[in-house]
Amino acid sequence: MPESARTPGPKPGPEAILAENRRLYRTLNHDVRAPLHAISSLTSMFAEDPSSFSETELVEMATEIHRSVQGLNQVVEGMLRWMDYQSARTEERHRTALGLQIEAAVHDVQLQAKQKEIQILVRLDENLGDLALPDELHIGLAALLENAIKFSPRSGTVRIQARKTSVGSESNGLRIQILDSGAGVAERLRDDLFKLDKRVMAEGTEGEKGAGMGLLMAADIMQRWGGTIGYEKTEQTCFFLELPES
Repeated sequence: MPESARTPGPKPGPEAILAENRRLYRTLNHDVRAPLHAISSLTSMFAEDPSSFSETELVEMATEIHRSVQGLNQVVEGMLRWMDYQSARTEERHRTALGLQIEAAVHDVQLQAKQKEIQILVRLDENLGDLALPDELHIGLAALLENAIKFSPRSGTVRIQARKTSVGSESNGLRIQILDSGAGVAERLRDDLFKLDKRVMAEGTEGEKGAGMGLLMAADIMQRWGGTIGYEKTEQTCFFLELPES
């Protein structure tokens, strides 16, 4: 059965704001300060006695510094994206065709996909491409695509599928799925995936890092527009978004 959760509503109260601040603080403390300390230690050792290092040791040091800086950049980008999203949140219900929103989301993650040689395939049920949905949906889709790419093996495939959902013969909503061939989420972590006050962090298949805010953005968007976000693991890893019939 899918594991799903919801985040607070569009106007978070003091408790939600405090949880957000704590989340950002923990990210800064663990994923920014620790790598900076490692870089400082390595460069300090070199500055004190550069001639004591062999060529092999210098290459290893440079590689480690480069890896740490890349990780820092990914974490900071994630935090900035979350803060930009928070400041730009709107209750105005502007809508754009689903097909265009998926196209925009795929464009947003094209560089990450290309770097790992990952193919993104899209399959929509008939007539869904023109379905008008809240503009913010593409932000949530891009976050889920980025997550799928991060945890997919090199040269893998990520799939986007969209279909109408129904009860009996009556259509009652829309389900969008992002599927990948990654290892999935450990069962003990699934209940905390979409909770602001929980820190669920993991490196990607090639050591990619992040601030862990992408799933929270997607969950927040779904909550504000009356939808649901969830996770399930069958033959593939699947994150899904469900929206009610407009």
